[in-house]
Amino acid sequence: TDLTVTVTDAIRRQIVASGLAPEDRVVALPGGVDAERYRPDAAPAHGPGARGLLKVSPEIPLIGLVGGFRVMKGHETVVAAAARLAATGLPFHLVFIGQGPFAERVRGLVQAAGLTDRVSLVGFVDELPTVMAALDVALYAALESDGMSRVLWEYLAAAVPVVATRVGVVPEVLEDDVTALLVPAGESVPLAAAIERLLRDAALRRRLGAAGADLVRERFSGARLAERLTALYLSLAVDSARPAR
Repeated sequence: TDLTVTVTDAIRRQIVASGLAPEDRVVALPGGVDAERYRPDAAPAHGPGARGLLKVSPEIPLIGLVGGFRVMKGHETVVAAAARLAATGLPFHLVFIGQGPFAERVRGLVQAAGLTDRVSLVGFVDELPTVMAALDVALYAALESDGMSRVLWEYLAAAVPVVATRVGVVPEVLEDDVTALLVPAGESVPLAAAIERLLRDAALRRRLGAAGADLVRERFSGARLAERLTALYLSLAVDSARPAR
């Protein structure tokens, strides 16, 4: 009656292929975010708001990447994409939220690209839902799978349009041009093109943001995950209670 629960189908297949568990005892259940906390209207009614804290004026599109500063998170690719965007003349401000050993390397890349007035490294923030709700575009630029990245679901719950690399759980649950824009990992040219497309098309931003939020509410909220887990364990209990034949 043992059950193994994974966060991606790729991990489920690896476990089965390695013989660690039988196929009927391994289940993939991605998702699980507090959809109420990361809702689109998370900004407080009073106070400076995220743009005030970041000192970014309302008319400047705000792009954000939330994640620890590690090589596999793709910050270097994002800086290269930002340099391409800057060359188009489009207005934008890019904010990196998080901490980690790669931060000084990223800061140096930003300076070398001449982007210090367009890119901010802000460390941790106290009210992450408020900041996410203020983003015009959110980036998930991982170079390789990190299982189920919670921040991806937080972006979607906040109804922020997402550009995501095709790694880990992303191609399993997101559809290109339907719930997000999907790009190859580690490639700055398609990443810049996807961001530019969103910056130039407000209707597309609204459509993808709404579709992502609907996806989370319907399939990947914490409540939905709890329901699926409960159903799985109940089915196991029923199976174990049946008399052997």
